Amino acid sequence: MHMRLRVLGAHNLSSSETKCVSLIIDDVLALDAGSLTEGLSFAEQSRLEAVFLSHRHYDHIRDIPALGLNLWRMATSADVFCSEEVRHTLITCLLNGEVYPRLHMIPDEKSTLRFTLIEPNASVTAGSHTITPILVSHVNHTMGFQVKDNNGRVLFYTSDTGPLPDDFWKNISPSLLVVEVTAPNHQTKFVRAAGHMTPLLLEKELVNFRSFHGDLPKILTVHMDPLLGSSSELEEELTGVAERQDASITMAREGMEVEV
Repeated sequence: MHMRLRVLGAHNLSSSETKCVSLIIDDVLALDAGSLTEGLSFAEQSRLEAVFLSHRHYDHIRDIPALGLNLWRMATSADVFCSEEVRHTLITCLLNGEVYPRLHMIPDEKSTLRFTLIEPNASVTAGSHTITPILVSHVNHTMGFQVKDNNGRVLFYTSDTGPLPDDFWKNISPSLLVVEVTAPNHQTKFVRAAGHMTPLLLEKELVNFRSFHGDLPKILTVHMDPLLGSSSELEEELTGVAERQDASITMAREGMEVEV
């Protein structure tokens, strides 16, 4: 039995052609909430058991209020796993009773959105998956997620990140690496300062990964910025990285499904 990944959003900007990052695993586990409600039917939303949020930037949390309102109307609920910083941002800025209802407090007998705080390197279980948050190099408290199912299949999602410490990959060896690559190489200076990746920076990470593990996992890139360079330019540069590093690198797209 494979772990199944579904890409609802693969970008960092929203348009009729692009959706903000959100990944669904085995129909029940969500990683980030950039396009949860616009990517899932009501029935699919009701099947979600847990949502893990990597950090508080809007493109990663934007559909939490809409998801909560839908679940409330359907008389169901979901667990939201995140840092205290993310929880505070959501309940003070969005779920504050003015912008959206306080869905973490209603109904009284069982809150629609149940927040569980997570810490780096402390694994938690959600259904049949074990999720380990790991700090990455973006804004404060940004965490990537290692997801392991009961069959031993492992996925690692970096979330937003810039260059990582040299020993970051020492204890991380997934079958599928979902990594952010925001823009082509001519934007390296700009996106690196914002804590993001280009193909050039990704290649350095892959070299470090191979130094620990000898080979590379399958790689899926997300968080592409459609206004910082053409997708064809980015794809060409990623193809060059794949050829030089003997790697399998695919740019994600909305609606894509991948087996791990």
